[in-house]
Amino acid sequence: MALLRFAVIAAACCALAATPVMADEVQLINQQFRSGNLVSALNLANAYLAKNPKDAQARFLKGLILADQGKTNDAITVFNGLTEDYPELPEPYNNLAVLYASQNKYAAAKNTLEMAIRAHPGYATAYENLGDIYAKMATQ
Repeated sequence: MALLRFAVIAAACCALAATPVMADEVQLINQQFRSGNLVSALNLANAYLAKNPKDAQARFLKGLILADQGKTNDAITVFNGLTEDYPELPEPYNNLAVLYASQNKYAAAKNTLEMAIRAHPGYATAYENLGDIYAKMATQ
């Protein structure tokens, strides 16, 4: 069975960057994250979000960083906040579901993926992950 897939930085989130300067700061956070410099990336994200608390892309990145650091509950909090503030974005729901699945909370993962699909019916990653969740649930 395929592993559940995290969504990467989404085009929808990228479109929310307000100015080139902000985009540059978020790009630096992303660069640090992709280079594996998680502590630096998290510090940059926290500093940026202190000034721009509603920035969806930076919040999404923070959730990814926290998840990579194994801070699952903190990542869940970040992705939950994103689903509340930006219910039209499927990626936070998807990543939230992946985290729930990592905790063997398959019913919560299924419900969250269904919300991702309602938000964006063409979001293929959510369908793939939902299939993985159904397969896991069938074996229990």
